[in-house]
This record gives sequence, C-alpha cells and structure tokens, in this order.
Amino acid sequence: MALTLTHKEPSTSRIVTDAGGSGHWYSSLGEPAHVVIGANGKERNTTVADARKMKLYPSVTSVLGIMAKPNLVNWQIEMALTAALTMQQNKGEDLSAFAKRAYQESKEITAKAAKFGTEMHEHMEAILNAMTYGARVEVVCQK
Repeated sequence: MALTLTHKEPSTSRIVTDAGGSGHWYSSLGEPAHVVIGANGKERNTTVADARKMKLYPSVTSVLGIMAKPNLVNWQIEMALTAALTMQQNKGEDLSAFAKRAYQESKEITAKAAKFGTEMHEHMEAILNAMTYGARVEVVCQK
C-alpha cells in the first residue's frame, strides 16, 4: 500500500493516544504529514500505523499531551473549587445540580484560559517567524 503525504491540516486534531490514532505528524526534515492519500485514493488523517510505516514523528504537542501535568490539574481543581465557593446555590436547587453548575462554570473558565493561551502561542509564533526573516517587529500589548 502506497501512502502519499499532503500538506493539509487534519480535519480533526487529536492526540496520539486517541482511539483513532491520528494527530500531527512530521517527517525527519520537519515537513508536516498530517494527512495522507490512502489506498482508495482519498485523503485521510495520518494514523499511528501510517506514521510507523513512513517513519514519522509526533508533534511536540502530541507528546506533551500524554504527559502528566500536575500544575495544570491543580489549577483546574482550584478553578472548580473557586466556582463552587463563589457561586450562589439557587433556591430549590439540590446539591447535585449546584455541583454540576459549578463544574460547568469552571469548565468555561478553563476554556477561556485555553483560548487565550492558544492566541498567545499564535502571536508568539508569528513574531518569531517574522524575526527569522529579518522583519522589524513591534509588539503592542492590549487588554
């Protein structure tokens, strides 16, 4: 079976350990190999099996995704506790429903923080890429 690399992003990003086994993969030269042309001639996300056959490497994010992150877990627990301690229990709301609502609030806080982190990484990457090509970079911080 012959596989052909394409330079498109996968339709769904997943870490290496997901059941589907896809993720971001790279050649030894650092070329993206996120999508391959399968035996049926159609594009599909690169799988772990493809990566093994093609001697591809997982992305740093994929590798870090399977590592323990105790500080992140502790922060998430803190956000859940903060939500529970600062929210008011609605009249007639049982403890289970209140706990679910507090948990949902903490998930929203976590999602906002993750979005902010992703945006920061994108900006930093753009700055570093611009500097690599000799561009003058002016950083303006806005809140």
